[in-house]
Amino acid sequence: ALVGPEVAARVRDRSPAMAMASLALLYEDAGQSIDAEILARARAAGKELVPLDTAADSADATSSLLGPDALAEALATIPSRAAIRASTALTLGEYCAGKVPPPSAGGSAVDERRRASTARRTEAWLPRLEPLLTAGGAFIAVGNAHVAEAGGLRDLLRERGYEVSYVEE
Repeated sequence: ALVGPEVAARVRDRSPAMAMASLALLYEDAGQSIDAEILARARAAGKELVPLDTAADSADATSSLLGPDALAEALATIPSRAAIRASTALTLGEYCAGKVPPPSAGGSAVDERRRASTARRTEAWLPRLEPLLTAGGAFIAVGNAHVAEAGGLRDLLRERGYEVSYVEE
């Protein structure tokens, strides 16, 4: 009922992560991916792209944020397809305005896993970032939660003596 029969059929025998991604992306416009825009601009400028997440980082994020527990919580708390549409519009609007979405009321287990995963990944990036920053000319593009939350990348780099600024277009 939440995703419709076509999406349900596609994920029926797949992983919980695939089901969670289908829920999360149900109303997002995949043609408007900022990742694709950054990639295209970097290639056009002849710039090298350096991924910050390793396969292990991605696997950790997937298992903690899109695993069976997260799927069960999502299914138990999403009342309708209209709620997914409204949540997507609100969340994307806040993201585009540079706001970090607040945790759910009561701080759900998924919110705690999301914060912990984000913090672990952000910390893991530092040894990969510092040589790029030392070399100069680096442009870093990461999700807002990695930057805006207290103790995020902005704070970690400033603690190490780097000047951090936002680029807005």
